Amino acid sequence: MTSQDSFFEKITAAQITRVSVRSLCFRGECVLVQRPSDDDTANFAFPGGRLEYGESLSERVRAEYQEEMGVSIEPPQFLFVVENRFWHRDKIYHGVEHYFLVQPPLTSIVSQEPHIVFHWLPLAELADADLRPTVVRDSICDGSWRTARLLSVPFNETHSPRSV
Repeated sequence: MTSQDSFFEKITAAQITRVSVRSLCFRGECVLVQRPSDDDTANFAFPGGRLEYGESLSERVRAEYQEEMGVSIEPPQFLFVVENRFWHRDKIYHGVEHYFLVQPPLTSIVSQEPHIVFHWLPLAELADADLRPTVVRDSICDGSWRTARLLSVPFNETHSPRSV
């Protein structure tokens, strides 16, 4: 089982709504993405992590960059919220993700955590990339991320566990 599968198994088994922060960080014609280091076929995701008790959303974004990349960033700018629901095996993952615009650090991005790798994904390849949630990827492609306030991942509530 990959680290990504283990992560989703743990979250879906708890039957909680996961509140997290995510970031859009552009450098030139690229956007910063991450994925698990143990699976080259795993989808890409936007950098971020779970909101921790007592922290503000902005503090968590800055902490994620410090903890995962070893870089300090300027205060991030709030963009929009994503309601992200999908089936993982026979259980529902439900996340509420707060997205922020982050100015790219002046230093190189090097993962400080062995389970994550970071990539600068060219915007020209974005539409075909397995980058999730796809509603965010698509809003970058069409430019609507600049004015979006709420994005919702389409969800099939009549999912049958046998169809996984």
